[in-house]
Amino acid sequence: MNVNSKTLKSKVKMTALLIGLASVALAASGTYKLLVNGTTSKVPALIQNGQVYIPIEILKAVGIPYTVQNGVVAVGVQGGSTEKTLLEGCLNEWLFNGIWRIKVGNLQAIQKDENTPGWGLDIEVRNGSKMTLNMTDTGVDGAGLGMHLAFKDATTLGVDPYDVQKLTFKNLPQSATAKQQLKFYYPIWTPDSSVEKPVKLLLDIDPARLGYSVKQAGVAFSTPNPGFRVNLTCDK
Repeated sequence: MNVNSKTLKSKVKMTALLIGLASVALAASGTYKLLVNGTTSKVPALIQNGQVYIPIEILKAVGIPYTVQNGVVAVGVQGGSTEKTLLEGCLNEWLFNGIWRIKVGNLQAIQKDENTPGWGLDIEVRNGSKMTLNMTDTGVDGAGLGMHLAFKDATTLGVDPYDVQKLTFKNLPQSATAKQQLKFYYPIWTPDSSVEKPVKLLLDIDPARLGYSVKQAGVAFSTPNPGFRVNLTCDK
């Protein structure tokens, strides 16, 4: 082998090395297409120094709670004994716990009869799993014992236990949706002066009551506490 061929091989190796280094440099910054629950996000994932970053708002879409307060970003269940860490959102905002997507809206005053005032709240529930389910299969109480409206003074009002069963026991195939007005009534003869506008909807879900067949099918919540807390004073 002559010198010229050796020199040529050396140049080829050096060129290949430079191309490889250039590829690494390109991979160290830029963007990736971001899919969230199978839907393309309007905001891409960013690549900086070889690390991939996604918008923090995406966490809520996949059922991971977070808060941003006083310069601290807290992700997931933070513990504490005073209040459960639930998935939080506003009116007309979709929330997802890995199985159920819910959206609530149209809070309005209603009457059970002329002596029983109450509040109505529209809810849309969508099955985000891969099998037919009803809400009681996944730790939701059939009579709605975990569904409450909360008021500023920390008092609560429970959902109508009979009417709500049309929702909690309804079988929904994959991606199917159910819509219903949740009804919350005060005790009979409650005076108008005691009727105040609620500030939150609380929907408790017990993950320990996830059905055996549901677990066997690989269906699971994406967050340790899959219940929902909806702020009724904000609207998306």
